[in-house]
Amino acid sequence: MKRLVLVLVAVVFSFDISYAEMNPSYIGQETIMNRIFNSTSNTVKTGGNAGSMTTHRSAVSSNDATNPALGSGVDCSEYRYALVDFDTAAGTQWTATPLYGNSTASAYMAGSATVVSGDSRLLVDTYGSSDVYIRLTNVSNGGGGAAVTVYVTPVN
Repeated sequence: MKRLVLVLVAVVFSFDISYAEMNPSYIGQETIMNRIFNSTSNTVKTGGNAGSMTTHRSAVSSNDATNPALGSGVDCSEYRYALVDFDTAAGTQWTATPLYGNSTASAYMAGSATVVSGDSRLLVDTYGSSDVYIRLTNVSNGGGGAAVTVYVTPVN
């Protein structure tokens, strides 16, 4: 019985590895980041892998009370992901929630929220949306009034 279990585990494991190698959509975040960045520097590769970095939000110092009007986000329609960079003072924390514009519903649909602190970078799945907005809430800056600037770079 133990041999049968070991053989089954080995078959399932080898299938998983083979599937990952043969199916390009079966990739992890590490693989995606390796595609985007050169191995020797922290710059975005050229050659169709990335769009232009855009200053998405500048000097935000308070919570977003409501969602913005549709069309306020960054166009990521030709890209699967977006690198979202946060430029703020050390010790400052924000909850960043990607919003995806839905013109049919005339509203934004929220993605998964992530707590970011200091200068941070997130890889966000954009689903090819033509309107991606980063909502900022739950500011925690020790009463210092620190502002955050958000940059978005669409990437494949």
